[in-house]
Amino acid sequence: MVIEPRDLILGDGGDDGLLCVPYDATATIYVDVKAKQAAEEKTMAAT
Repeated sequence: MVIEPRDLILGDGGDDGLLCVPYDATATIYVDVKAKQAAEEKTMAAT
């Protein structure tokens, strides 16, 4: 994997490893992650 300057590197602290998000995709990934987080919070609140 090639990691470029300004790429976003994510890890969960577990054994799953790391994820590299190219800088040009970070805005799209952020929107998707926020939507996923909101859906999970809604599900958790309903239980």
